[in-house]
Amino acid sequence: MAAIVGRGRIHLLRAHYEAARDAYRPVLVRIDKTGDPWLERIVNNHLAIIEMCFGNFAAAMRCAQRSLELCRRHGDRSREGDALSVAAIILLEVGLYDQAAAMFRDALDILSRTNSRWSHADCLIYAGSASSAAAAPAGCACSTTRSTRRAGSARAIWRPTRWSRARRSTCAPAR
Repeated sequence: MAAIVGRGRIHLLRAHYEAARDAYRPVLVRIDKTGDPWLERIVNNHLAIIEMCFGNFAAAMRCAQRSLELCRRHGDRSREGDALSVAAIILLEVGLYDQAAAMFRDALDILSRTNSRWSHADCLIYAGSASSAAAAPAGCACSTTRSTRRAGSARAIWRPTRWSRARRSTCAPAR
């Protein structure tokens, strides 16, 4: 199953959303049969992003909220921060900037106390985008500066590309 989830994630990172959705179909069947909460919370988080990129915001939020619920039930703080961040990105995409900012604050609070440097750096990037979208450029600059520092400490050499993509849009078109 890990290989299939990995394949779905690769498609997702390459912005091949249809292929990512197709890759997760057998995983969803396994989740239905076994009720595996580890798989379900990861896949729901990824499906939230995929649905958001297709413009299916209600479905995306349902997936993000399910992932968040499972993370809280099983005490998975790192993925709880990820799920909050994804839900905040969805709110950002639909223009609910104040709600997104509050959710990003919660996600950043959790992620700052875990050892999830990559997730923390990503969340800082999108929190900066939320600040910028809500017409607070100073907040955007502050978050992206902290993200660059945090990503550097994680040896995240690809971070500037992610930041510039986040500034343009949450969902980059497939190439």
